[in-house]
Amino acid sequence: MAFMKKNINFGLMLIVIALLVGFTGFSIYYQTTYLKLSKDYKAKVAELGDVSKALNLERSTLNQTSLQLQIKEEREQDLGTKYTVLKGQRDQLEVDKVKLQADVSQKNQKILELSNEVSKLEVDVINVKTQLDDANSEISSLNKVVKEWKDKAKCWEDRSKLVDAEEAGKSC
Repeated sequence: MAFMKKNINFGLMLIVIALLVGFTGFSIYYQTTYLKLSKDYKAKVAELGDVSKALNLERSTLNQTSLQLQIKEEREQDLGTKYTVLKGQRDQLEVDKVKLQADVSQKNQKILELSNEVSKLEVDVINVKTQLDDANSEISSLNKVVKEWKDKAKCWEDRSKLVDAEEAGKSC
């Protein structure tokens, strides 16, 4: 039994050594795997931190771009409104311009007609003045003739009143 006891102790010892070697092997394997996983985890955490920083940077850029886009849209809307107002004013001014041009053309036509009428009236005034001067001349000459006739009539009248022969010999 001693041999068996020796064999059993030796077998148990071999089993314990095998278990220790296996346990040590598994410990080393797990230690190595854990270190590798830990390094991979730390690398992934660092990479995740970089990605987070890049994401935050991109988010900030996106917010700025969004803000700029919003400002641009507001400006475009404002400019669109101003364009619509100015276009309406321009169209109204063009309509007014056409009306004013027609009015100016009509007024120019009226001025031309009135100028022609004034010219005709000036010619008529000149003609009337000429006729008036002619009539005044004729009146003056007729007044002279009337005066001569009156003088002659007075002379004849005086002659018929005069009894005196000397004066009767005078002619009128």
